[in-house]
Amino acid sequence: MGSAPNKSSQEKPFLRRLFNAEDKSAPDRNDYLPVPEGTLFHVTHWKAGSQWVRAILEDLYGPAVVAPQSFEAQVLTKPIEAKKVYMCVYVSKPEMSALVLPPGTKHFVLIRDLRDTLISAYFSIRQTHEVTNPVMAKWRNILTKLNEEEGLLYLMEVWLNLCGVIQRTWLDSGEKVFRLEDCMANAKGTVSEMFQKGWGITLDPKLLESVLARHSFQKLSGGRERGSEDTKSHYRKGVHGDWQNHFTPRIKSRFKSLYNDLLLMGGYEKDSNW
Repeated sequence: MGSAPNKSSQEKPFLRRLFNAEDKSAPDRNDYLPVPEGTLFHVTHWKAGSQWVRAILEDLYGPAVVAPQSFEAQVLTKPIEAKKVYMCVYVSKPEMSALVLPPGTKHFVLIRDLRDTLISAYFSIRQTHEVTNPVMAKWRNILTKLNEEEGLLYLMEVWLNLCGVIQRTWLDSGEKVFRLEDCMANAKGTVSEMFQKGWGITLDPKLLESVLARHSFQKLSGGRERGSEDTKSHYRKGVHGDWQNHFTPRIKSRFKSLYNDLLLMGGYEKDSNW
């Protein structure tokens, strides 16, 4: 008989332990950060490092975080509570402006290159994402019947536009918008800046360093380094520029016609000659 696994190997990852189906309460700790007056929002679009940021916020704020819900029900259909942290809020600038927010509410906005967003979504929706609603079920059913090129073209038309609207409205607003690619290159510096410039919070550098270490790509992916691909994992590859391995001339042409202006607005390209 083999030896019994030790306790640490049996523990669930922090994200699943904190808000799994069996236990909705945060782990019993006394070192969670207090939320300042008002409410804190992490605004983003899908496939822009949402679950990574979520893990960080849950680690820092524990019971104060509000879990995301399908179709943003947690902010669009329910009263928004003061002194809470709303994470993975997928809303455009007009939608955010329409919310009734507690006084002192602050937010930061995080976006991603829409080309990598598309590739990440393709593998996630086709294979790994939990099917939580009929729309997701429809997309998965269609993607499993199409080849990769046709599937990417399909998602570019029916899904990516949702991310594009969020990006466009925030970029048009002139507000500071952060990029996931900068988090990949310098997680500590970029996350610190998001908290400071977006929320007016200065994080203790040692605390931030320890939290980021607990939620590195290697930890979240089960030990893989960035660039090592596992198409069956929610944390598939973790690199910028992977779209170049999947864009065909047909995909590139259609993408440029639909979204090239957003690449320019986000600082991802200088012109259409990419």
